[in-house]
Amino acid sequence: MPAKYDLVLKRGIIIDPEREIELVGNVGVNNGVIEYLGNNDVTGFKELDCTDLIISPGFIDLHSHGQDPENYAIQVSDGVTSALELEYGTDDVEAWYSSRKGKACVNYGVSVGHIPVRTTIMDDPGGEITRTSELKGEIIRLPIADGANKPASKLEIKRINEMIENGLKNGAVAVGMGIAYTPGASWWEILEVFKIAAKYDAVCHVHMRGWGPNTPNDAVEG
Repeated sequence: MPAKYDLVLKRGIIIDPEREIELVGNVGVNNGVIEYLGNNDVTGFKELDCTDLIISPGFIDLHSHGQDPENYAIQVSDGVTSALELEYGTDDVEAWYSSRKGKACVNYGVSVGHIPVRTTIMDDPGGEITRTSELKGEIIRLPIADGANKPASKLEIKRINEMIENGLKNGAVAVGMGIAYTPGASWWEILEVFKIAAKYDAVCHVHMRGWGPNTPNDAVEG
């Protein structure tokens, strides 16, 4: 029988969320697109025996700080095919993307982050948390001075908003906030960030401000 598909995954445990089914069968792929899913015997130019293995859609990690080739490789081994940095984010979306072009084995994406934007606007030296490569944004630099504790002036809020809006225009997939790390940010400063996100129909990924052991009150405080 001539090969019909570029790739066939054979005899695997198939999980199809769209049709809400689970079966042992085969998956046929052409040009990177799944064209067959079922238990008929199909052939491919390349065939992989998936007996006792699960065939499922790739997992999407929404909160991944390990944004470098080594971490991407480990994530792929765990079934992650899209690794997104949506909480801390970056202050320079364009540079973040360009530094990864052609170097990643997964789909990647980033938010424009209120933390790094505020840290930059406030000229805060930041405390480096992790550095595993020279890729832009791999350094998690949490504010330790004015970026954390100083209430922003009207001019600084304007500059923060401009940087966040520019990030969304340059391809940020969300707005990231870590209000717990920027206690100096007022409710009004944070509200302005939400307004910009709403303007672009962008979601916000927020590490909320804490308020002691009464966890439900975090939402009130933040």
